[in-house]
Amino acid sequence: MPKNFTKLFIAILLLTIGIFGVGAYLSTSLFEAYYLPVFPWLLLFFFLVNVGAHYFRAKSAEGKPTSFPRHLMAINGAKIFLYLIFMIIYIFLYREDARNFLIGFIILYFIFFVFELAASRK
Repeated sequence: MPKNFTKLFIAILLLTIGIFGVGAYLSTSLFEAYYLPVFPWLLLFFFLVNVGAHYFRAKSAEGKPTSFPRHLMAINGAKIFLYLIFMIIYIFLYREDARNFLIGFIILYFIFFVFELAASRK
């Protein structure tokens, strides 16, 4: 197991649980009309992609320092590719929920992006 991965995994897990709680509260009170049934699965997708990215990033940091930038670019590219594939498939299958889905997706992307930036500074 790469160094510092466990601490990062717990932080991502707590972030995901917190987002789930806030999302559950908002979907039953303020934004009930905009509830997105795929939200828990979308959150699970973001959790898995970010845990995987952090794992491979930590593992590549243990390797040769000269190959780290190349691995970092590949990991980030794969992550963006997975996001795009997920978005395209969902929007293609559920066009009526596309706007709400994209808004939720962008909010989750922003939250996890800010978390990733904060975690990379440590």
